[in-house]
Amino acid sequence: MKVPSSLKWLAVGLAVALLLTGGCSASPNNGEQNNRPVGSPTATPASTADATPVEEVPATVTPAPAATIEDLTEIWATALKTRDGKTRYDMMSDQAKQKFVKEQQARGGKDWNYNIGVSSPWVVSYESTIEGNHVTITYLTETSGPSYYNTVESLTFAEENGKFVVDDYQTVYEGKLLDKQADK
Repeated sequence: MKVPSSLKWLAVGLAVALLLTGGCSASPNNGEQNNRPVGSPTATPASTADATPVEEVPATVTPAPAATIEDLTEIWATALKTRDGKTRYDMMSDQAKQKFVKEQQARGGKDWNYNIGVSSPWVVSYESTIEGNHVTITYLTETSGPSYYNTVESLTFAEENGKFVVDDYQTVYEGKLLDKQADK
């Protein structure tokens, strides 16, 4: 008997769907339903008498904060490259956070977001100079032209609750056109 190809594909699709949703998975749970919330331990002990407590792992793990000014400078510069203002915001003092929010509101209005930088020119690379708690970051940016530009930021770090935070930041200049590609 010849089976139409549409039925073959229906059967293949159904099999794939069942595999992806776990509908055909064999489970050694003796037919019990798994009603545990997502993220809860998957081990089900045979009895509570011999159960070993399972320590739950938090759903999200926050990485340890960078301890040095060098580490934080790298994170700060990379955040501009990826246009990630939330990362920058999280490493600021309260004073710097207030400044950031005002800048973002001026840029995006009442419904501001954490997006920073611009799509063009984009950050290609950066170099930093650290002198005590003061940092100067020079970014090389590029357009599709290609044209190359420099942007310079200045950061001041302070210690808060035993860790370094960005206490102040400013753009010294932005989008300085480089005369020739050799200048980059």
